[in-house]
Amino acid sequence: MKGNAVTAPSFPIRSLAAAFLAVLVGVGLSRFAYNPLMPATILAGWFSPSHAMYFAVANLAGYLLGALTAPKLATLVAPHKLLRLSMLVAAAVFFCSTTPLSFTWFFTLRFVSGVVGAFAMVLSALTVLPLIRERYQGVASGIIFAGVGLGIVVSGSLIPYLLTSGLASTWAYLGAIALVACLFSWSWWPQAVSTTPPIAAEVRRHSLPERSFSATFTVYSLVSCALVGHMIFLVDFLSRGLGHSIQVGSTLLIVFGIGAVGGPIVAGRMSDAVGIIATTRLMIVLCIPSIGVLAMDASLIGIALSCLVTGSAVTAIPSVVLGRIKELTRSPIRRRQAWATATACYAIAQTTTSFFLAETLRFSGERYDLLFLICTALMGIALAIQLLADHPRRHRLPCEGP
Repeated sequence: MKGNAVTAPSFPIRSLAAAFLAVLVGVGLSRFAYNPLMPATILAGWFSPSHAMYFAVANLAGYLLGALTAPKLATLVAPHKLLRLSMLVAAAVFFCSTTPLSFTWFFTLRFVSGVVGAFAMVLSALTVLPLIRERYQGVASGIIFAGVGLGIVVSGSLIPYLLTSGLASTWAYLGAIALVACLFSWSWWPQAVSTTPPIAAEVRRHSLPERSFSATFTVYSLVSCALVGHMIFLVDFLSRGLGHSIQVGSTLLIVFGIGAVGGPIVAGRMSDAVGIIATTRLMIVLCIPSIGVLAMDASLIGIALSCLVTGSAVTAIPSVVLGRIKELTRSPIRRRQAWATATACYAIAQTTTSFFLAETLRFSGERYDLLFLICTALMGIALAIQLLADHPRRHRLPCEGP
């Protein structure tokens, strides 16, 4: 590959597996496993409902801090060492969660889990993708982000069974899974340094497309806002909004997770074949009716299809956004900075939208149709901005590196 000292293989399986496991542990489990565990902590008398909600906020706050600090830390510490440490810390957080010593203790643990989750999200793909040939990088990126989807599937299927052995044991089991993943991937991380010219040379020779960066961040933020309805309110909508049982909600959450596993892989393959922009537009177009259908009297089959499509988008959109950032700059440092900015925008947008939609539900008398109409409109705005901002062709910088 141009700009590298060594020829990149098609798929360095172990390095790809290491990145997949890091995202699985850091985001798939450390973030999404808390959703089914939150009511269990309340029922067990560990914490009150208000405290449990604060823990979710702590995780998002930690995720934001991690996204903002990851690029700087990666210049001070080798990314593969930082990722190893992140996985170890994630496992330690699970083990420490087995005892609810105090509100401050648990709040800190959830905050730390958010920080290491952001490290995994920001650094994993960009550490491994330079080893992979250009034409395979889309699908490779999709495989990495599929780790988030597997975490959602585990959260919806495995945790209810683990809880039969007790809440403390469930946290310990999750810690064991994270620790095993960390140990397996320990020697799989790549340690080679790219020989791509430094960022200063790139700035001198190329005018960075700041408008395209801004459009990418804006679209990514709007899409993340539009997906909040499914990511945060889905089970509540099914149980309290439509009167379905918790079992139905859990089943559809698993469907959502299955979509999140396959979505980035399919989107990655498409982006390799037809380009990042065309793939992004198709995904957004598919999401608009998939979200809008929940504002109507949809059948369970329709809701299941909606969960499958939007679940795919939850993990596929980050994959294609990372691909777009790679098209816009060939500097590894600039890529880390841009991807960290995109991740921070995602976290801020989702946090803000979650509070806004929760208040909308409260003041509207729990009108879920209004909630999903707002989400549909946000996705439509994202499509409009994307159509205006970019042309459906692949943008490559001269002599682009990994």
